[in-house]
Amino acid sequence: MAGRKEYEMLFQLNAQLGGSYSKTFKAAQQEIVSMQKEIQALSKTQADIFAFQKQQAAVEATRKRLEMLRQQYDNIQREMEETGNESADMKNKLLAKQLQIDKTSASLEKQTAKLNELSGALEEAGINTDDLSHSSEQLAGKIDTLKKSASAKQSRIKELDELLRMAQYYVDGKSVADKLRSIRFEKSRQKYKSEHDDTLRTFYMAERKLKPHFKDGKLPIAAWRKERAQLEQEYRDIQTELSPLHADAKKLWAIHYNIYEVQHEQERQNTELRQKKQEIEH
Repeated sequence: MAGRKEYEMLFQLNAQLGGSYSKTFKAAQQEIVSMQKEIQALSKTQADIFAFQKQQAAVEATRKRLEMLRQQYDNIQREMEETGNESADMKNKLLAKQLQIDKTSASLEKQTAKLNELSGALEEAGINTDDLSHSSEQLAGKIDTLKKSASAKQSRIKELDELLRMAQYYVDGKSVADKLRSIRFEKSRQKYKSEHDDTLRTFYMAERKLKPHFKDGKLPIAAWRKERAQLEQEYRDIQTELSPLHADAKKLWAIHYNIYEVQHEQERQNTELRQKKQEIEH
């Protein structure tokens, strides 16, 4: 049975570990909650991104249709000029095509206005790749910190498992080693040693490894078990926290990619519009 002094030492150790763990883990939880709120806010803007992309596709389809209608109009007009055919049928075809062009142009104007509105909403939300990259890096940093903490705890658990294994060898072999020391006659000693070779070998190995850990002739086995149980719980808690963070990281990168696509398409469309404007002016 452990003495009063060992119990006092164990109590102090547990109190120190418990207080430190509580403060550290509480701070980590607060940071994680803050990060998750930030990610949730970004996730809401993803609906605007998808709406923007959908509207963008509609604008592109309408623009292509308008280009096709204008080309058809030009073809009819060219045919009339080349053939000299000014019949009512040809004029009606030209008029019908012009009506289609007017209707499609009006539709394109409305769609473009909606697209600009969605684009403005994204800008007001402060969505840009630089800020998002910062958030992603921040989240990756927290994941890395938690992973390192989990790895350190896992390493310590392995150390404690080895110490407890050695302690068990020590306990199992202590009485055998004590009896061997008490045998005076060499022949009897050798016989007893041979009969208990495995137990004695593991005992002496454990004794060497545990020597630095003895205090007042005792091993802190109870403290080791307590620490191991606490570390195992902390390790499980970290794994529980890491799971949603990994999911959030994937979500952030998905948003990042969507924003990149939107910005890239906007740049392409702006370049295209500038080129067309220059062609018209010249």
